[in-house]
Amino acid sequence: MFGEGTGLILLDDVQCEGSETSLLDCRHGIWGRTDCSHSEDVGIRCRGRSSQETNEVPVIAPSTGPLVRLVGGSSRKEGRVEVYLHGDWGSICDSGWNDLNAAVVCRQLGHSGGAVAAGGFGQGKGPIHLDQVRCTGKEEFLGECPSLGLNIQGCRRREDAGVRCDVAPREAAVKSKPREESCGLRKLVEVEGKPGNQGKGNMLR
Repeated sequence: MFGEGTGLILLDDVQCEGSETSLLDCRHGIWGRTDCSHSEDVGIRCRGRSSQETNEVPVIAPSTGPLVRLVGGSSRKEGRVEVYLHGDWGSICDSGWNDLNAAVVCRQLGHSGGAVAAGGFGQGKGPIHLDQVRCTGKEEFLGECPSLGLNIQGCRRREDAGVRCDVAPREAAVKSKPREESCGLRKLVEVEGKPGNQGKGNMLR
């Protein structure tokens, strides 16, 4: 009725009693471990108590999705990105990893400044959980981003995906060196055996 979702299927075997204040308080399977397909995505329709029924939910309980952490950095604002799936912490293949993905990771971890994709934090010891993560940069949680998901094939571990959070806008990596004015000047070609004058004498306007 509501169509199929995209991205990871995070929960399966959810069992609520009805008195919980958040879906996360209900019994459920391990994050990311499921045998479902998107054809089995669930949906709901809410009914108001008054005659004015609405589908708008006034307060949305926070949904964290798979846990995310940064490892191997010099501070809590940088490191290799690891996610908790299948009961294990694992890394993300750096194929296709970019600043948009980094922005979502940093946002999920509570950082509000700039974010950039980064490397140099070493290789994880756990499995590679995700590959080809493609966030738009507007998601609140990494679990909302489409990806190839589990059962990664062909992802050679190079340098696992990492991020730096709360960074200033990138500056030019190489600043141009000041150079002497040369507009309208060209250097005279020296004829073999007849060296040109030294200094500015060999410049023709």
